[in-house]
Amino acid sequence: MLTMEQLEAMKLTNVETVDKELLTDMQAVQIDPSLPKEERILQYVEQIKNPYCFRCGQVVVRVKFDENSPSLQERLIHYFSSAI
Repeated sequence: MLTMEQLEAMKLTNVETVDKELLTDMQAVQIDPSLPKEERILQYVEQIKNPYCFRCGQVVVRVKFDENSPSLQERLIHYFSSAI
């Protein structure tokens, strides 16, 4: 299991300098949907290696969360209610 220090270091991965060939391609990640939620999360993290920086094909994906911003759910609710 990853430590908080390791996760914090992963957050700092620079997409401009990272060797994209060393990143895990998320298309290769296989999650067993029959597992409990906690085990699926663990299975994902173990396979993806860095949940903040990975590849989708040849595209490098950098995930970043802002604690002060609206959640994805809030943004989707706003988007769909304004689209009507």
